[in-house]
Amino acid sequence: MANQSWAQPSGQPPEWAVEDGADATSSHSDPAQPAAPQRHAIGDALAAIEHSLDEVGTAQWQDVPESELRELTRRVARVSARLSAHQMAAARCMEKAGTARRAGATSTGQMMAGDFGGDRRGAEDLVRTAGTLDEAGASATQEALAAGDISPEQAKIIGRTVNALPKHLTERERLEVETKLLDAAGRLSLTDLRRRSKRALEDVRPDPEPDEDEDRETRRQEKSAWEKTCFSMWDRKDGTHGFNGIVPDLQAHQLRALLDAVVSPRRKHMVNEP
Repeated sequence: MANQSWAQPSGQPPEWAVEDGADATSSHSDPAQPAAPQRHAIGDALAAIEHSLDEVGTAQWQDVPESELRELTRRVARVSARLSAHQMAAARCMEKAGTARRAGATSTGQMMAGDFGGDRRGAEDLVRTAGTLDEAGASATQEALAAGDISPEQAKIIGRTVNALPKHLTERERLEVETKLLDAAGRLSLTDLRRRSKRALEDVRPDPEPDEDEDRETRRQEKSAWEKTCFSMWDRKDGTHGFNGIVPDLQAHQLRALLDAVVSPRRKHMVNEP
């Protein structure tokens, strides 16, 4: 009798003949392992910045040639401004997402101050500036800050000015004001930039329909005056009458003229009659 062979045509033993734990090819695949969460590009960029700074300690500034100190210091200020732009962008996102509320903080500024530094006033100011730039649609100013071309304080001044521009201006006119202030920011002090911003608000194109606005306001005031009008008169039973009331301005002037005529000096002789 021939010996039985467990071998399959493929040369592999059948599945039921493979002991548990044996290394054999199976049609059953292992469950897929969860993929590691990918870090956001901003996180990678910050990690690179942190690594670079770790490589150069502050003590190395002593070795910088004097001829390079000013330029490197300027570059540090620009990098700081660029990071401020990212802080503002993050603050806007957290404001819209309600991150502070879910964290139990009273405001985004308070939460940011608690996370680092403890400067609530500074954090609140940063959040307000971020909101002002967003509300004003001052994208050119946001881009300039993100590029390190202006400081956070300059961005705040320009953002407030653009946000305060009259609503009747076109987008092109608003951008023109913003662009002129951005050009001036590089050569003006903060005090002079504030003056220039104030002058920019005074020099903008006036509303083409001021008369219509004034007419509407006049009609509104007249309507309100008539709604408040009331008048009453009563007999005092002594040859006189009393009166009281509220009348619109025009009718008040007419009534005053009439009463002045009634009590004019020409009638005072009647008081001296026996």
